[in-house]
Amino acid sequence: MKFPLSDIGSLSTPMLIKALDSDKEMGLSGKEVLLRQQQFGKNIIQKQNRTPWWKLLLEQFLNPLMFVLGLAVVVTFLFQDYLESAAILAVIFLNAGIGFYMEWQANVSMNALSALSEQQARVLREGYKQIINSSDITIGDVLLLEAGDIVGADGRVMEEINLAVNEAALTGESISVSKDFKNKNIVYKGTIVSRGKGKVLVTGIGGQTEIGKVAHLTQSAEKDSTPLEKKLIQLSKKLLWITLGITLLIILAGLWQGKEWYPLLTLAIALAIAAIPEGLPVVATIALARGMLRLAKNNVIVKRLSAVETLGETQVIFTDKTGTLTLNQMSVEKIVTDSGVYTDEFSEGDATLQKWIAAAALCNDSDGTEGDPLEVALIHFIKKQNFKHKKIIDSNKRIGEIPFDSATKMMGTLHLNEKKYIAYFKGATEVLLKKSNYILNKNNKKEVFTNKKDWEEKANQLAGEGYRVLAFAFREMEQPQTDFFKDVVFIGLVGLIDPPRTEVRESMEQCHRAGIEVIMATGDHPVTAQAIAQKIRMSQSGKEKTITGFELGDKTEKEILETNIFARVNPAQKLQLVSLYQQKNYTVAMTGDGINDSPALRKADIGIAMGMKGTEAARESADLVLKDDSFASIVLAIRQGRGILNNIKYFVVYLLSCNLSEIIIVSFAALTGLIPPLLPLQILFINMLTDVLPALALGMSREPESVMERPPRASGEPIVTRRNWIEIFGYAFGMTVSVLAIGFFAKYNLHYTDAKINHLIFLTLILAQLWHVFNLPEWGSSYLKNEITKNKYVWMALVACLIIAWSIYFIPVFQTILHLER
Repeated sequence: MKFPLSDIGSLSTPMLIKALDSDKEMGLSGKEVLLRQQQFGKNIIQKQNRTPWWKLLLEQFLNPLMFVLGLAVVVTFLFQDYLESAAILAVIFLNAGIGFYMEWQANVSMNALSALSEQQARVLREGYKQIINSSDITIGDVLLLEAGDIVGADGRVMEEINLAVNEAALTGESISVSKDFKNKNIVYKGTIVSRGKGKVLVTGIGGQTEIGKVAHLTQSAEKDSTPLEKKLIQLSKKLLWITLGITLLIILAGLWQGKEWYPLLTLAIALAIAAIPEGLPVVATIALARGMLRLAKNNVIVKRLSAVETLGETQVIFTDKTGTLTLNQMSVEKIVTDSGVYTDEFSEGDATLQKWIAAAALCNDSDGTEGDPLEVALIHFIKKQNFKHKKIIDSNKRIGEIPFDSATKMMGTLHLNEKKYIAYFKGATEVLLKKSNYILNKNNKKEVFTNKKDWEEKANQLAGEGYRVLAFAFREMEQPQTDFFKDVVFIGLVGLIDPPRTEVRESMEQCHRAGIEVIMATGDHPVTAQAIAQKIRMSQSGKEKTITGFELGDKTEKEILETNIFARVNPAQKLQLVSLYQQKNYTVAMTGDGINDSPALRKADIGIAMGMKGTEAARESADLVLKDDSFASIVLAIRQGRGILNNIKYFVVYLLSCNLSEIIIVSFAALTGLIPPLLPLQILFINMLTDVLPALALGMSREPESVMERPPRASGEPIVTRRNWIEIFGYAFGMTVSVLAIGFFAKYNLHYTDAKINHLIFLTLILAQLWHVFNLPEWGSSYLKNEITKNKYVWMALVACLIIAWSIYFIPVFQTILHLER
């Protein structure tokens, strides 16, 4: 087969199918798929903004620390201190190497996450529908599309039912474009199916698609830092400026005292090195990336690094009911028609029930094995009662349909049965009651529908018992009519049960203790929603307040903010609710599964898509994807998100207090002359020892038990709070006092030389900083058993650091470089 075909546009669909050696009903064979994948490659658009390894390495040298150290190399070289120049140069490359390795590992982690969240597609191969990774789509595949899917490749529409596609990814126009198999019959990779269904012949993959061509023309964009990285970099810059101010004062004081330039420059370099927490940005990135992978192992895929920080600030969760709070395993429990209520025993002779069976079987897109859980439950019920499902389908050919839409809350199908046309409808009770003019009575005759209020009460009663309520109706016609909903006959109701997940109740209690408000926003019946909410104790008071989508426009902001159940709401109303809470400065998380949920998922501070029942469009718009669709996974994500931020706080406090102690010690020694100051290489060695391994180990600590026992972190709160600064100065003061005390004792009691005192101060500061990790657990934690002492990586880091520090005694060259005297 020749590819690309230069005359695709001029070929008719049958000719194109023949040219691509495909089959509309069977698709490609497995053997042909393998051959074409070898010929055309993967359906992947190569990213042009991937940072090459050499550039990543070069970036390690472009930071304030490297500039300071580079200046130190120049100064020491000019003063002919070649050994120190070489040592500082070696440290520059060592630091760059560590930074490069960590960032490379972070990239590897992110790539692993990308593989976990790869999009999927439905294709027809060898006559069977298969779900594959979109990267495995090849030329000639038959792609099956439905509402919410992201189109996986360019292709020609062969069949469609009410198909429309949003092509904003290519054109920027948000209005959906209707597709057919005659004129507007091309779909493009990356666009989103907004309604209907379609069968598409794949004509372009990867870089040969329209969006692939655009990508090749686009210059690579610079990767932006996450909010957390920006905060850390800003913090480092502030520390550097403060230190430069102190350095300037000390240099001026030294010049006034008549000291020489070289010792003063050495002192300035030492202070600058002490001020910069070298490992801070890199360790933070590693902590976030590893946290994301840990969440992925617990069924939560985090798509954006910055989302981990926002998780710790979540104050409000908007959650759907079905499948998130419940098991999403529906079963038919009650059928209510004019002839009675059916629960356990069903009669094939009941004509009214027979009509309901036909409606449930035909107004249905499931075959009983996959699809919407509600539709699967209807088919399971029909088969369980020994009604001949296949016979019903074969004798009623579907010739048209109105797909389910969350705005209309119903769907309809049109069938031909022995030259008679019958339309069946299913949907929300209030919608079909409004559209129905007649009711099918117990004598299987249609009569004028005069008692709609009674049926509203029946629906409310079922919903109040915790059932998901669905209404059915039909219309018989001699010929298809333009007015589809004229003379509709109401059949009855069905009550389906979807029990709450067993773990949700405990998750709700965790949210209550953590100060997180949970709000149900569902398209379901208000009474059903309230019944589920009471079973899971969604409200701490046990008094749930409910507003329906029909009432929402008439409610005040105060009434809305005091409500925790919103029923019969559509995606546009979910967006309004999210926006309102954000205007009131709440940090909002929202769950969604449909294409119409995408705007609200993007608008929310944390968009959470359902991985099982969610559409590709919802997953693409979200920050988090739940592989199990469970509310408990949301709470777990928040818990671990708080834990990750807690770990970041640990090593930020640890690094800053260690560096501050170095600044104070060096400044005190310079201003008073009472003890010998630490030298630049000594400080650099200490920082390389304590800023990397212990800090990285702290970033791997498990979250403390109390992490969900306190309110969320305030939105926009800095990494280092006022309380943290008090802790930092307190810890720094403690380490400084202990080091100075050792120095004074060695000088005035032991009468050591300045070189030995310097060596003693050097070792004492290392031990003080390593021991400092045990100061960091939460207040009130056991000193012996806490998240730090139970972290095996902390112990491994301490042992490694002590071995490195002890090795100085056995490697003379290190003693020479660091100017240490035994």
